[in-house]
Amino acid sequence: MAIIEIKLRRINGIYNRGFIKKIEEDIEKLKKIKNEISWNYPCYMVVLDKKKDIENAILKLTDIKLFYKFSNCNQQTKQNQRVK
Repeated sequence: MAIIEIKLRRINGIYNRGFIKKIEEDIEKLKKIKNEISWNYPCYMVVLDKKKDIENAILKLTDIKLFYKFSNCNQQTKQNQRVK
């Protein structure tokens, strides 16, 4: 068993500082949950972001296992159009 938190941000999602603040709040929630349960479940956070790559800003926030993936659909579309 594990505790998993998933954060999503779309292209038109909230600004960077607001998103980072929400991630920080959820990290604190995960830590609180982990301290309240009697078993030592691993905690993971998965962040999927389509707006801007903020990986460097969030990976240093915590000691829980945090996985970050940035996917810029606009940039991928431009690259695909060049290939044709």
